[in-house]
Amino acid sequence: MTWNPFKKNGTGDEAQKPLTEAEPGERKGRPTPKRRLAEERNLRPLVPKDRKAEAKESRRRMRERENRQYDAMRSGDIAHMPKAERLPWRIYIRDYVDARFNIGEFFIPVAFAILILSMLVTIKWPALSVPMMLLMYAYLIA
Repeated sequence: MTWNPFKKNGTGDEAQKPLTEAEPGERKGRPTPKRRLAEERNLRPLVPKDRKAEAKESRRRMRERENRQYDAMRSGDIAHMPKAERLPWRIYIRDYVDARFNIGEFFIPVAFAILILSMLVTIKWPALSVPMMLLMYAYLIA
């Protein structure tokens, strides 16, 4: 169907006409605003008037969003995690890592115990310092 500017009846391009504030079929009761006035009403500044306050507010919003995402990561709430963490393979890997037992989780306490034990044993039996060092390396490799 072609557009005819002289056609008076309502058939044709009704779906393409933008709706005004008045109800469809009613007259709007006021003149159409001038283009200059409409542009002024829709005009928004590119740079805010108070840049420091806007930057402070932006940092506050970003901090709130990051805190929500951090809380979601701690609680496991997938709906509020960052988009990169919602990927199916990331979810699978997180579940796999959380479910398995790993001796690396206990490395620091065991290494600290071996270190203290090697210092105490070396005072009385200096020959045991090499086996203690080898024990430490074996645990590190494992």
